[in-house]
Amino acid sequence: MLFIIEIFIITMASNNNLDDLNKSYEETMHKVNDKVSSEFKQNMDKMKEKNLNNLRHEIDQVNHALDNNDLFKAQ
Repeated sequence: MLFIIEIFIITMASNNNLDDLNKSYEETMHKVNDKVSSEFKQNMDKMKEKNLNNLRHEIDQVNHALDNNDLFKAQ
């Protein structure tokens, strides 16, 4: 009977350790997910800004060509 109780205690301790590991894993995964999401958003914002800057530059070039009537001279 004592042997069965010892096995029960060991099993319960193992289950508690597994629960603790599972909670730790879930917390870590939430932190990783938050960090990845944050970095992805920052990278997307940088790409958007870069694309907007490229478009502004192209618009400025077209406007400059229009102002100088150079747009159709190249053809």
